[in-house]
Formats: sequence, C-alpha cells, structure tokens
Amino acid sequence: EGDAHGVYEALNTALSLVQGEYRANGGEWLEPALRRLMLRARRAAHAADTALAASGGRADRSSHCGQALMKVFSEGLKRRRRATLAAMNQLFKLYFRLNSHHLCKPLIRARHSPHFLPFESFPVADRVAYLYFVGRLAVASERYKEADESLAEAYDRCARTASSNLRAILEYWVPVRMLLGSVPSARSLKEHSLEHYVDVAAAVRTGDVARLDAALARDQAHFIRAGTYIVLERLRLCAYRTLVKKCHLIARLETPGKEHQIKVATMLTALASLGVETDLDEVECVLANLIFRKAVRGYISHAQRVVVLSKAKPFPGLQEIAWG
Repeated sequence: EGDAHGVYEALNTALSLVQGEYRANGGEWLEPALRRLMLRARRAAHAADTALAASGGRADRSSHCGQALMKVFSEGLKRRRRATLAAMNQLFKLYFRLNSHHLCKPLIRARHSPHFLPFESFPVADRVAYLYFVGRLAVASERYKEADESLAEAYDRCARTASSNLRAILEYWVPVRMLLGSVPSARSLKEHSLEHYVDVAAAVRTGDVARLDAALARDQAHFIRAGTYIVLERLRLCAYRTLVKKCHLIARLETPGKEHQIKVATMLTALASLGVETDLDEVECVLANLIFRKAVRGYISHAQRVVVLSKAKPFPGLQEIAWG
C-alpha cells in the first residue's frame, strides 16, 4: 500500500530466514527461492531509498541490503554452494548502482580463490551475468583488452533468444571493439537496436571528427548513464588517425616517395573541409598525442610544421595503442 520501506523490511526478513535455512541444511531445493528473494530485496531496497530521499530521509537501504547479500555470498563461498555466483551478481548490480566499483574487486578475487566452485559448475545465466559485470568493470577501469575478452565470452555464452541480454552486452562491447579497431556495420547495429552507435561507427571509419562530435553531443545523456562516454571520447583519437591515413594516401599520389612527410597544414585543410574550426597549433597537438599514444609512428618537425611518418608500418594495429 505504498510503503516502500515496509516492503523492503519484509523481503529482507524473508531473505534472512531462507538464507539461514539454506546455510543450516544446504537444501538445493531452496536455491530458487533464495535467488528470487535476493533479486526482489535488492529492487525493494532501491525503491525504498528513492522514497526515503524524496521525503528527506536517509537513503541507506541499498547499503543495508548489500550487507544481507554479502552474508549469502560469504556463506556460499565457505560452504561451496551454487547460489554463490548469483549472490555475487546481485552485489555487482547493487555496487554499480551505488557507483561503488571498488567494492567489486574483492568479489572478483574471491571468484579465483580455491574455495570457489569450478566456474563451469554454475548455471549458464549466472556465468554470463558475471562475465558481463567483469567486462563493465574493466571498461570503467580503462582496461579495454580485458573488457574485450570478458564481454566477448559473455556474448558467446549468452542464449541467442535473450535479445535484451545480448543488447546489454553489446552496449559496452561495441565501443570497446571500435577502440580496438573493429568497427561494426550500420546494419548489424540496427539489428540489435543500437542506433545511437551508427553515426559514431561511421565517423570512426571515415575520420569524420565533426560527425563524431555531433553524435556524442546528441546522445551524451545516454552514454554518460551507461558509463561508456569516456570510451567513446577516446574514439576521437581513432577518427583523427583515420584522417592522417587519408592524408598519407593523398600524399602518396601527389608526392610519390615523400608520402611519409605530411604538412600540418594539410591536416588543417582536411579538418576545415569537415567543418572543424581549429588552428595549426591545435592540429600539431593532436598529432603529437597520436604519436605519444603509439597510434601513429613518427615524429613532428615543429620548425617545418611537418609530421614525418615511419616508413615501416606508420599505422600500427589499434590493439597496440597505449590507451591508459
């Protein structure tokens, strides 16, 4: 009857009772009830916090729920129970909502402890959820290669019929893949209802910095909410790199044998043609950053306003770029 706090307290009490029975008797038949109660208690805690915040109260039910979920996790870890990974995933969801990413790291360490059941012994759904959250945490920590591995495995293991779960994984995997050099087609993005990435992907592929900026500005609120905005911001470097590659190809046609020498003014003209207002100093700064990040191999002659590219593999694979 509108008492969000009362709902949470009732569910938390029920969770405590079932968890106590599960701990004492170890009945696997109790596991479905325990899973359902963990889920409902976490959601009820969030609803209670929303109501408490609206009335000027102290919104601490989610933190309280975290303690209850941690009991389930700790007991499950100690007694090697199958509900352990489900409890861990509920804690991940809660910590992400509270923006307490640092609390996820001890859980991941525990997953690799000798007390933990073999990963393959857990239900597929729990394994997919775990890999998804580990991938998200790696994205937040800017460990993009680790994120790629976890999200790729989550996607491979996820049921093809679980479209919403597949889309949730792709929400983070797509920008990571673009950062590592794999740009998806507009068709594949639309198939998974990821239209907000269509212009981003096209801009990275063609080097259209202005189009990328427009796409990021248009869907900025969504990207910030999802936690992918920083990754997408880094794609500006990929777009600039593509533009340098185009200038390199033009130089090969216009000045054969000297295509490794690109005038900074040429880059300025290329950017101006895209509607990007800048100057020589800023373009030189961008080029210096590309070289520093190992996205481009070469050096800048400031006196002559020329970037001199390496004659051997001037554009290394994006996997080699120092994003950190």
